[in-house]
Amino acid sequence: MKPPLVLLDANVIIEAHELGLWHRMVASFEVMVPAVVARHEAKYFVVGGQHNPIQLASLIAQNKVKELQADLSELSELMNQFDPLFSESIDPGEQEAFELMLAGRCPEHRFCSADARPLQALAMLDMSDRGISLEELLQKMGQSKRLDEHFTKAYLERQIREGQRRRIQGDGLSLKSRFRI
Repeated sequence: MKPPLVLLDANVIIEAHELGLWHRMVASFEVMVPAVVARHEAKYFVVGGQHNPIQLASLIAQNKVKELQADLSELSELMNQFDPLFSESIDPGEQEAFELMLAGRCPEHRFCSADARPLQALAMLDMSDRGISLEELLQKMGQSKRLDEHFTKAYLERQIREGQRRRIQGDGLSLKSRFRI
């Protein structure tokens, strides 16, 4: 059976390391990460007050994690769909993840983040069904851990609903995008 396909944001990678479940996650799923996340965002995690490096480059070199890079010209076009106040809260790694998804480079992958705006943006981009919480990933691995609220399925669902509301009302979308929906 083919493992579930996931596209991870930096905050999920960091949390999985802090929970001690990162290597199990990599073994359980086909993990892809945007290049920005791999190279610039997921650098270290903290356990017991100690900063520990995240070694994504070695896992990518071993082909245990796949790194994907989006076309930079398409990134600005994607972010132009949102009004500037909304888009400034979506970091470059999340932007790259959306572009990869919209370009069809990871058509079956579910995006996992714990940030409100990117989760709302999924719904605003008509990709509500493409989100998954860390809580759900852990359940698929047969794990149950106490998580901060923003890593839960309930939080994901709330943010998706908010994104759907925004999409309908045009809240957070650029003027140009409001008329295309």
